[in-house]
Amino acid sequence: NGSDGNLSTSGQIAGILIALVLILGCRNSIVTFLCGIPFERQLKWHKVITLVSVAAGALHGLIYYIGEDITEKESNMITGWTCVGILGFIILMAVYPIRRFLYQFFKYLHFILAIALIIMCLVHKSAITIIGAIFWAGDLGIRRLTTRLDSISSYVSRRSLALNGTQSASVHHLITHSSCSIFGLSAIGLRVCTNWVERRLECRQRS
Repeated sequence: NGSDGNLSTSGQIAGILIALVLILGCRNSIVTFLCGIPFERQLKWHKVITLVSVAAGALHGLIYYIGEDITEKESNMITGWTCVGILGFIILMAVYPIRRFLYQFFKYLHFILAIALIIMCLVHKSAITIIGAIFWAGDLGIRRLTTRLDSISSYVSRRSLALNGTQSASVHHLITHSSCSIFGLSAIGLRVCTNWVERRLECRQRS
């Protein structure tokens, strides 16, 4: 009936918006890659869509409350309103005074709440959210890999200066000696990164 249609549509809209919130919160976003939108502008849309998703989630909950037998599907009410509550709390913690003066608190809480939001959306059976979660998890992996490679690059730079040799010799020294284990990467893995490290070193020398 019409009530079921409204319920389904409002739920899909809320799920899509939450997926967009996750995607637009990525530093290595497909939006930036495809459209060339700067991360700062993307972040503004991330905030706006978070606000809209709270409204859409609340509307979906109200439609459910009016049109469904609450006693039979109480778990859906709990998980759905928990998602809305998490989004609302994220918005509250993102206000300027907290973000400005308690940034580390905001950063870690933001991360924890994002994980909680994904879990609750999945429990709520919002399948579309999985798309946003995949992009978000991929972004975390890319950022961690980039940080690790930057550490390797910095180490190679220091070794290059210490040995007063060529870039290639320094990279080879890093790969073939046991000291490379401080990065938690095998020699084989470091060989794969060799070209990347050399390119970064060249860029640094130009700058």
